Amino acid sequence: MVFIGLAVTSGALWLFVPLESLERLATIPEQLAGGNLNDRLNIWTAGWHAFTQAPWWGYGAGTFATAARLAPEDTAHNTLMAVLVTGGLVGAAIFLGIGVAVCGALWRTSGLLRVALGTALAVLLITSMVGSVEENRITWLLFGLVALAGRLAVEEPRALDRVFSGVEVQERISRVLAVH
Repeated sequence: MVFIGLAVTSGALWLFVPLESLERLATIPEQLAGGNLNDRLNIWTAGWHAFTQAPWWGYGAGTFATAARLAPEDTAHNTLMAVLVTGGLVGAAIFLGIGVAVCGALWRTSGLLRVALGTALAVLLITSMVGSVEENRITWLLFGLVALAGRLAVEEPRALDRVFSGVEVQERISRVLAVH
């Protein structure tokens, strides 16, 4: 079964992943050996220097490239670095506080809902290490959905569990099959 799964996965990757993406992934060992990481180390160094110049309050939203003296189209390629430069330690504390609150809301959920939202947050966390997600609307939408799920888990736990347990779907399928 494992080999069949690997074969199906490999075939799907071969058919659906663009060749350019595979070629880009193939450069990872070269980037690691060269120590450049596609110029990210230089960007992070410039960002750190900018942070040390305004550590408490930062430079303001959307100012990473200007503060780090980079090209206007450059991004931090790291969420924490972007937050430190644009919001300083105060902004980073607020951002991390929001992150802790979202994790608390996730903890209040259970079952499949917790797995689904936890997986989405894990993907966001991994992405935030190499991308700037703090200004992305999807980040804040996900945070809001997790917060809402945490609140509903406290206020309406039975209803939430029933919807996300799969029991309701099974009951609907049983009713449809009983009619036919």
